[in-house]
Amino acid sequence: MGRCSGRVMAQVLLAGAVCCVVALTVCVPETIAEELEQGPSGRRHRRPAALALLGTGRHVVVANERSGSLSVLDWLAGRVVAEQDIGRALVDVVPWGGDKLLALDGTAHELIVLSAAEPEQLEVLRRIRVAEHPAMVRLNPQQTLVAVASLWSQTVTVLSTADLVDEFPRPESVELPFCPRACVWNSDGGRLIVADAFGGRLAVLELSPLRVTTLQKVPGHNIRGLAPSHDGDRLLLAQQYVHDNSETSRDDIHWGTLLNNMVRTVSMVDVANPDADLRDRSRTLFLGDVERGGADPAGLLVRSNGKLIVPLAGVNEVAIDRSLGFEWKRVAVGRRPTALALTPDEATLLVANTLDDSVSVIDVAAGQEVQRIALGAAPELTAVDRGERLFYDGTRSHDAWLSCQSCHTDGHTAGILIDNSTDGGFDYTRKRTLSLRGIAETGPYAWTGAVKSLKRQMQISTESTMRGEPLTDEQAADLAAYVETLPATPRIAAARPEVAEAGRKLFRELRCDRCHAEPEYTTPLTYDVGLVDEAGRKQFNPPSLRGVRFQSSWFHDGRAKSLEAVFRKFEHQLPRKLSDAELDRLVEFLRGL
Repeated sequence: MGRCSGRVMAQVLLAGAVCCVVALTVCVPETIAEELEQGPSGRRHRRPAALALLGTGRHVVVANERSGSLSVLDWLAGRVVAEQDIGRALVDVVPWGGDKLLALDGTAHELIVLSAAEPEQLEVLRRIRVAEHPAMVRLNPQQTLVAVASLWSQTVTVLSTADLVDEFPRPESVELPFCPRACVWNSDGGRLIVADAFGGRLAVLELSPLRVTTLQKVPGHNIRGLAPSHDGDRLLLAQQYVHDNSETSRDDIHWGTLLNNMVRTVSMVDVANPDADLRDRSRTLFLGDVERGGADPAGLLVRSNGKLIVPLAGVNEVAIDRSLGFEWKRVAVGRRPTALALTPDEATLLVANTLDDSVSVIDVAAGQEVQRIALGAAPELTAVDRGERLFYDGTRSHDAWLSCQSCHTDGHTAGILIDNSTDGGFDYTRKRTLSLRGIAETGPYAWTGAVKSLKRQMQISTESTMRGEPLTDEQAADLAAYVETLPATPRIAAARPEVAEAGRKLFRELRCDRCHAEPEYTTPLTYDVGLVDEAGRKQFNPPSLRGVRFQSSWFHDGRAKSLEAVFRKFEHQLPRKLSDAELDRLVEFLRGL
């Protein structure tokens, strides 16, 4: 299942701080937008990605991805009391013990240990290198183990909390067959559950040694929230699900027969059982309904009474569960809420609004936003900034069911098959959703290569997939400008460089480069490569092979379920059969693109 290195040190039980009850004392402003208070560090975009409460819960620390800073808010006073530049791109932060923090820098590939004994003056105690592109850090309930999920390196790292202060930490790591993001420990802290950042896969990891014991498939994609139920018996997943044999018609979107936003619940026993079918043995709680969709659930918080709180990032709301999943109170907040923190008395909810650099303060009992605190002054929006807002805006779709993010997670792909009529009409020709990363260099667009302009592709996709109001020329240009900034998926160094180099030579010898020419590994033409869709189309534009390892299926209809199957089962454009050794070399090369 994966390779382990090092040893996890013996667990060290750390005493947690006793949390005091904090009462909500702020008043509802007449116009929240007029009450936004500027932070202390000048005009810049911050993009808050995570929240961590300190001590009694009066201070909340905000991890800012774009600025690489940590902001400290006194939410009772309604103001930012400090902001410190800590790293390059802070993607997560969690409290550790009573007076420490663990933060992740997704660009510097570091786990950062900080002292928060003085909230207004955080102190960096240590920086620990972890697997590249870390996305989430989680402590087990006993606060003796730390898990870090690293996205593009497809790795989970586990350390003892003793390693956080030891001069020579000895972490364990294991590779996964997917890109991990959301992860959660079970109640006894002996098992870690990790979700695919894009598709619908789960991995169960056990310790001593760290290893993958179970791989599961979950119906759906975009698993952005993962949490145990309040009694620990069930696993809850905030996710999306595209129905088979549906199309992006206005009717299918309107009635929720195309895509659902939901919380799925499955038994922890079933999750750990490789023979269990999670499709048949799970229950769903729907977020949104006809005429009021709930696009893009972006997290999940479970209260002590078992009720749930889910940020609906695509519609700028937070859904508060009032009757165990059957009645949701939806509270309007800022743009793209993605992270939650609940005060110790569970009376107040704090929400990070990623796209307007603010934190909302919600009275949970009243179900009302009572204050919105700006993290600081922001510069004027550019075309790219405006396009970013459009990309994540589910309200632009019919009845607010989906956004661009719903199919192109973080600009990549959820790996779903969908019939969106961009290839000529609804004819059951479901096509695999392509990654948008690096797309500025890989035109023309759509599987048929019929669209020459990225701006025009943005207009077509929005109209044919989302069925909302058409984009204006300016909006389409803004959206295209943002998509053009999405970097290609990173190249991951080959584990066997000599094998990869032999694979490169074989790639050229087999003339794969006729259709997939370097450096982007595509060409602007269309080809008949022996693949026919349900409408009889044969001519397809070859997708770029950059990041091909990060896909869950291959070909226009996802018929190949592994890179090996592309050549072994389908013999894709091969002039001859490959030996096992040749196939190994070719796949090793492709995985490094």
